[in-house]
Amino acid sequence: MDYQTIIYDKGEGIARITLNRPDVLNSFTMTMHREFHSVLSDAEDDPEVRVVVITGAGRAFSAGADLKEILGSEGTLPGTLDMEPKARAGFHRNIAKIVGIPKPVIASVNGVAAGGGCGVALACDLRIASEKACFIQAFVRVGLSLDSGTSYFLPRLIGLTKATEIAFTGDTITATDAERLGLVNRVVPMEELETTTDELAQRFVDAPTKAIGFIKQSLKLGANASLEEILDFEAKAVGSVEKTEDACEGIKAFLEKRTPNFKGR
Repeated sequence: MDYQTIIYDKGEGIARITLNRPDVLNSFTMTMHREFHSVLSDAEDDPEVRVVVITGAGRAFSAGADLKEILGSEGTLPGTLDMEPKARAGFHRNIAKIVGIPKPVIASVNGVAAGGGCGVALACDLRIASEKACFIQAFVRVGLSLDSGTSYFLPRLIGLTKATEIAFTGDTITATDAERLGLVNRVVPMEELETTTDELAQRFVDAPTKAIGFIKQSLKLGANASLEEILDFEAKAVGSVEKTEDACEGIKAFLEKRTPNFKGR
């Protein structure tokens, strides 16, 4: 399928999604949201896909929403932008999709990730950033409140105190500071970003995909659930995952003292 705003490639267990509006820093239009949701759904449903990588074309990951599209011909009078349904149908729908995919999702952050674009990066399971990347909670800069799941992810990643400062000020967070704060997993030189991301993705291609799906669920649930709820979920999860081929292979390989050959089944 041809896409106007997305480059989508699949091969050797990896689905690569490139946000492709480099002339406007990969800012999201509603068309881009629809196409993004389509490729995320395809990656989720394709049994050959074991890991998803999201990155941006050009010098940005994503600058967030395309404000020119939001303004349109409606002007800037209070209450005329109709932003709630746009938020629900756009970033919110796609953030929920990223979190719900029972496979590892890696953000390969090549440049600026601002506003909703930062929200997309934070929703991913892991973030590898180039040294040229930066993160901006840009909402306050344009007089808006937090969006795109930022209120959920940011304090859980770096703590409420620092999240409040960043959200209130809208200050730019460099890649180095993002790594120090725990906002990203790793920072690498720009020329090494693709290779480093692919190396990590390959680890997940060789991993037990269904087990990782349950791990992903349990970690997200653990952010809010009680210990009793977590123990109940973990018991049910292990009861489900032990029926997979990979669990049988993993236990057998452990006993035979060899490397397991996981198939994602």
